Amino acid sequence: MKDLVIFEKKKQAYKLLGQAILMTGASGVLLYMGIVEENILFDVMGGLGSFFFLICTVVQFIRVMKRKPLFIIKENGVEDTSTATSVGFVTYDNIKEIVIGKILGKECIGLYLTDINAFLESLPPVKQKAIQSNLANKFPPILLRVDSVEEKTGREIYEELQQVYDSYVGNKQ
Repeated sequence: MKDLVIFEKKKQAYKLLGQAILMTGASGVLLYMGIVEENILFDVMGGLGSFFFLICTVVQFIRVMKRKPLFIIKENGVEDTSTATSVGFVTYDNIKEIVIGKILGKECIGLYLTDINAFLESLPPVKQKAIQSNLANKFPPILLRVDSVEEKTGREIYEELQQVYDSYVGNKQ
């Protein structure tokens, strides 16, 4: 089987870059206001916001230039690279169920895991927090956003992923 590489729409990538630039600018204005008005709260919020959104801007700029895939469906698992807190490669052995639905108005494919605790232990703390946040909000532990993918619908990607997963599970039995 050839890997199925899922990319984000170019328009969506540029839109996110624009939003990151706007938020960096807004945080910069807040920082400037804090300095001018000698308001420590504005200084802290503007400084932290500028730092965070500048990092987001750089990451999104690199994503636009290098055109990194959101995720890759492979013969033996899924490689999630959609966000900074993506979990990376998840084997089908670790996946219990695959679902599709809307999370906060965005179409997503959710991956439920067979042993969430063992999987969490293998991840860095930041990625653990992302999964724990999903669980706390009653979402699947791993979410693959498919609302802005290129060339296919989220349903088509879900069906292809489910087919590869079922084939993998069927061959193991």
